[in-house]
Amino acid sequence: MAYRPSYTMGAICAVGGVVGYVTKRSVPSLIAGLGIGALYVLGGMIPRTIKRGTPIPLSLSILSVGMGTYYTKKIYDQRFND
Repeated sequence: MAYRPSYTMGAICAVGGVVGYVTKRSVPSLIAGLGIGALYVLGGMIPRTIKRGTPIPLSLSILSVGMGTYYTKKIYDQRFND
């Protein structure tokens, strides 16, 4: 059952990427959302296949927070420094 949080995060990331693309036509949002979502799903599948835990979901969470921070700063700079 430990795979369910990874599948949930994968779906949330994928939906977020699609929503970003639909609302703003942002191709980077689509690519990042689907890519990170797919990696979360893969991270959820690996422990079931290998029958042991891996640090992939934690690594993806850290990567997602880093990317979110980077893009939040970019958006903030673009909106308030123009």
